[in-house]
Order: sequence, then C-alpha cells, then structure tokens
Amino acid sequence: MSYQTSSAEGPVDFINTYDLEPMAQKVIPKAAFGYIASGAEDTFTLRENIRAFNHKLIVPHTLCDVENPSTEIEFDGDKLSSPIILAPVAAHKLANVQGEVASAKGVHEFGSLYTTSSYSTVDLPEISQALQGTPHWFHSGLPCRPRCCYSQSHCWPYTPCSAPVSWPGPRQ
Repeated sequence: MSYQTSSAEGPVDFINTYDLEPMAQKVIPKAAFGYIASGAEDTFTLRENIRAFNHKLIVPHTLCDVENPSTEIEFDGDKLSSPIILAPVAAHKLANVQGEVASAKGVHEFGSLYTTSSYSTVDLPEISQALQGTPHWFHSGLPCRPRCCYSQSHCWPYTPCSAPVSWPGPRQ
C-alpha cells in the first residue's frame, strides 16, 4: 500500500483557526493528519500551547481613529501585512504534494513572513523561488549557525534557533 498525499488546494472560508482542522481532516490522509494534529506522549505540551494561545486576547481600541484601519506592521525592517507569520513546520508534503512550495506561495500572497524548518521536504531554492522576495527565515533544529546558505551566492538572512531534539517522543 502506498501513501497518497493530497493535491487539494484552493481558497478556504473560515472564521477562526479551529474551523481549519475539520476541513484539513477531509483532505489530508488519515495517518498524516493524526501526526500533524496530535502531540507527543500525553499531549501535555500541545494542551499547554493551546491554553497559552487562548490566554492572549486581541483587544480592540475604542474611541480612537479607525477611519483607515490596518493590520500592517514593520518587523526587523520588513513590512508585513499582519503580525501573523508562518512558523517553522516540518514535512509539509505529508499534507500536500506541493509541500513547502504551496505554503511559500500562500505566504507571499498574504504578504507575511515565512519560516522554513530544517526538516523541510522541499529544497531551499524552490522555496525561495516561490516566495518571490517575501521575507523569510530559516529555523534550525540543529546547532545554530549565523545564517543558512544553499549556495555561495544566496544565504537566508536569519536563523532563529531552538534546542535540538535528541529523540522524537512517542505519538499516541
């Protein structure tokens, strides 16, 4: 039996991020969806991340000029359409045949910041081409380097680092 990755694409209509999970479950193969949507061991970290995220509120400013509202921000010298960025996520091809290329195209269209995982399923030059100049970072789950280069002429400008993972936890 071979693994068949989804080729579904197109606009999605949603109100909040919780609406996305049931939509994804319909098009992503069951094993891949289970891996993506779950957490390691007893899912403690997953639950704590959700709790922490839900603790942050976006509070609208009242009685102030809202004639021309904007979500645009400037971050580290880059103008972004909103403070929402694509965090480093590994193995996009588990969910879609285009993998990180499709994600990069979406981030470019949205006008935000793209972060590539060191566990990407697509080569960096392909992602760069899809980004068409959109700001991007490389996230290394490996020992930190000052920048990530895939050729002598092109280096990705930032390498936010995290502690390397010694071994993957069991998934339930």
